[in-house]
Amino acid sequence: MITALAHDDTRDPRSRSSETGKSPTPEEEPSLLVVDDDPLVRRLLVRYFGGHGWDVTAARELEEAEALLDHCSYDAMITDLGLTELPRNEGLGVLTFARYRHPRMRIVVLTGQGDPRLETETLRMGAHHFVQKPPSLDRLRGLVDPQLEAKS
Repeated sequence: MITALAHDDTRDPRSRSSETGKSPTPEEEPSLLVVDDDPLVRRLLVRYFGGHGWDVTAARELEEAEALLDHCSYDAMITDLGLTELPRNEGLGVLTFARYRHPRMRIVVLTGQGDPRLETETLRMGAHHFVQKPPSLDRLRGLVDPQLEAKS
């Protein structure tokens, strides 16, 4: 299910039925937050995961992601490390906020930077995976879905 709010690829955070933080029931779609400043990447991930049974919300910047994380519960999040053209690694801010608000959420960090020290720091901060761009969509799906990851 893909629902819309202010952008063509976001949804109203009040519409989430699992705001209680419970895991989705078998008939309930798992929820995913996608955070990326590139509209093409956001749209691609929203369509791909939405087509594979995920309830997907997308944000383009740190503040938007924090607002969504403050009001909704997600099963997983995929965030870009760099959310602006400046090399500030805002994705680490999203990671920190998400880990504080939702300690059990699966988090995948995407990056175009191949810095091993940054990867170590990101994993230490609580990301489950640090993935170089461009990732395989099927691999990403396996990383955010623990049942798929266990099968691979």
